[in-house]
Amino acid sequence: MRPQLFLFISSLLLLGHVALADLEQSDVPDACYSACGAVVRASRRCDRNTHNDTAETQCMCNMRRASTVIPRCEACIAQYRRDHPKDEDYDGDGDDDDDDDDNDPHDNDAYDMVTSCGFQTTTYSANTANTASSCGCPAPTTSG
Repeated sequence: MRPQLFLFISSLLLLGHVALADLEQSDVPDACYSACGAVVRASRRCDRNTHNDTAETQCMCNMRRASTVIPRCEACIAQYRRDHPKDEDYDGDGDDDDDDDDNDPHDNDAYDMVTSCGFQTTTYSANTANTASSCGCPAPTTSG
């Protein structure tokens, strides 16, 4: 019984200590880089200037306009993935290797940041006008 209890407690401790993923330029579609550039730069800076996962998460979550910039970046990435699936075997993952490994457009590092920081997600709507849409995506609308 004790080994089971130990494993249970260990898994709870690990669950609370998940590292924040770094958002790199290669993670961002070209069409979304203007919406995500500040997040990519902050991610690089926070990774370089902090020495543990908690500090890195705080650095990202407390960056200037983080509650707006990070969700907008994530929404652009998710919308781009929906609009450009590049899926030749129709399993939703953008490749033709017959395994369904990437069918969730929100399975990206920016979404991990949104959830780690406790921000609201944002979606893009083609019907909404937005003069500040800099990612080449339709305008954002807040969802919650």
